[in-house]
Amino acid sequence: MNQIKKKVESVKMKLIETILNKMIKVSKNQKKFLIMAVESIISMYGRVNYRSLERQSSCNEKRFRRWFKKKFDFAEFNEIAISETIKIGDEMIAAFDPSFIEKNGNKTSGGGTYWDGSNSQAKKGLEVSVCSLINVSESEAFTLKAMQTPSMEEIKSNNENDTRIDFYLNFALKQLPILKKFTNHFVADGFFSKTKFVNGIVEGGMHFVGKLRKDANIKIPYSGEKKICRGRPKKFNGKCDIDSLEGFSFDCKIDDETMLYSGKFFNEAFDRNIKVVAEIKRTKKGYSISLLFSTDLDLCAQKIYAYYHARYQIEYIFKDAKQHTGLGDCQAREKNAINFHFNISLLALNIVKIQHHFNKEELGIEQPFSMISFKATYHNKNMISRFFPKLGLDLSSEKLSPVYREILDYGTIYSSRI
Repeated sequence: MNQIKKKVESVKMKLIETILNKMIKVSKNQKKFLIMAVESIISMYGRVNYRSLERQSSCNEKRFRRWFKKKFDFAEFNEIAISETIKIGDEMIAAFDPSFIEKNGNKTSGGGTYWDGSNSQAKKGLEVSVCSLINVSESEAFTLKAMQTPSMEEIKSNNENDTRIDFYLNFALKQLPILKKFTNHFVADGFFSKTKFVNGIVEGGMHFVGKLRKDANIKIPYSGEKKICRGRPKKFNGKCDIDSLEGFSFDCKIDDETMLYSGKFFNEAFDRNIKVVAEIKRTKKGYSISLLFSTDLDLCAQKIYAYYHARYQIEYIFKDAKQHTGLGDCQAREKNAINFHFNISLLALNIVKIQHHFNKEELGIEQPFSMISFKATYHNKNMISRFFPKLGLDLSSEKLSPVYREILDYGTIYSSRI
């Protein structure tokens, strides 16, 4: 393993410092600020905004406001960090999803009406669009890049015919050069199974895995004898009847309640052949059918099923970032500062997840990831570093080692071993 993994117990700050040193276009002052800002975000409780960051660090509010407006290549940073967690044989997928952010005020850049999935309704606020990389083998998700979704007025100011799908696609396409270093498969939920988005990703050089509506217009390819006669040869046997699974064949059984049927069909909307997997799930009222698909015709049904359901890991990114690293607490109104806040919040979560990954690899700790435990440990460590010197206690003393470990683990679900 490389030098990043040499000291697992101090990986948090050492990891950030090592990655920043590999980035050419980062000044010495910006490196110091980023290390301090991430350390403060990880160790603090409450809202993560300029005022709170001032209270939890040695910097004043103005310094945070100033640095949050500056540019930083978060995609490059996260690319280097994520590459440290991947082992030979790990299966990776790229995933994309936006998330609603509550925000009041009429002068905030990008303010508009967005879909709030947690309440199943459109609400006024902000939205963050996130490209992530998911390790299917380890069930781990890491953010690559986040960007604020602009309002419809901003989108249409460039082109009258543009929609949010155009923004989502353009943002995803900008990340493809990095994503293709890790995987060939791009996964998104059923909302993005639209002609423009799917074909855009495929033309960008990646296969798309998604979900179709139950009434999707998929046609069964004709495989019968071709007659020599006038006119165009017969290509299809008509539209597939989903309820009767026409054109599908049994593939495998996932568990006692889930079976997979698969087949290759032609999709009218995408104007291409796709592989469709019918996920048959037993319910109390009978059976339910979900249609998953991939533009990769050679991808087996089990992989399509696994990749699509692994996509849900991105939802845990949103949950942990909103609850623990202040994703929804942005105090800024300028576009650059909002984007910086979103990205550094998700970067801080990445760092903690990588710490957990190294714990599993180096220390043999198999507990599931718990952001609550890591947050409590980092908070306790921050308090110890402030209180112990004032009490005249030497942290290098062997007598204090058991006490130090006990205080670090105070309030945790399990020991984070940082």
